Amino acid sequence: MAIDPAGNFTFQNVTPGNYTITADFQHPAGGAPLHLEGTLTGQISSGKAAVDVGLERL
Repeated sequence: MAIDPAGNFTFQNVTPGNYTITADFQHPAGGAPLHLEGTLTGQISSGKAAVDVGLERL
């Protein structure tokens, strides 16, 4: 796995199939705690696919 400067994660050599991707972001520094979470379930059918996981504030 790699993370680019924009915060995008890249996974390589992912076998095609159904996946559940969960993102959880927490940032307690500098003020009120911030907690964002999101889940996306779907099929990846090729070796390269862009997936956007929307985050909601908890």
